[in-house]
Amino acid sequence: AVLGGTGIVGMNTAPNITVNQGGILMVGNTHNVFTPIPSPVPTLSLVTSGAGVITLSGMIQFDIFDKLNGTAGTGLLAGLTIYDQASSNDQLKLTSPQTSLNSVLSSTSILNLRVNTSPTSAYAAGDAFRLFDWGSLYTSGATGSFATGNLDLPTIGSLAFNTSKLYSDGIVYLQAIPEPSRAVLMLFGAAGLLLRRRRRTA
Repeated sequence: AVLGGTGIVGMNTAPNITVNQGGILMVGNTHNVFTPIPSPVPTLSLVTSGAGVITLSGMIQFDIFDKLNGTAGTGLLAGLTIYDQASSNDQLKLTSPQTSLNSVLSSTSILNLRVNTSPTSAYAAGDAFRLFDWGSLYTSGATGSFATGNLDLPTIGSLAFNTSKLYSDGIVYLQAIPEPSRAVLMLFGAAGLLLRRRRRTA
């Protein structure tokens, strides 16, 4: 089953909101479709109150459409350029007084991100996009995360997405893919020489 769209799901008296394992939460009306770029770019809000909690155990889909109106990050986000959500990327906003990040995400939660490969200007290391707004969750004990194998994130040339700011700030950002170290290359070279010697002996 797919739950998708924009606007608000839930009301002030809403009970629990749950996306079960195998289900899909699509932020916005389309996924992996970049023409035309929607204006404004979609925001989906999930809202509960009272004892209601939000649990997202299925796949959560986002799109990055462009990189417009960037502002320089400060503090722990220094060195990043954070692009305006309303013109750049889908965003999921969560409001629940009873939900910590740990209970939003489970071991089966999947982050599925797709990126427009033809933005207004080329992507670069340090480009940052706020996918989640965790600001209206109950934050005590917020220690959950996506399992490493459940991060479906594209690479863009020599750039890959870093998720170190995802659980605190809702942000993913691009960084250069590390090149193999010289020591690793030397190790492969030594292994090749050893294999060649063994073949000669045989």
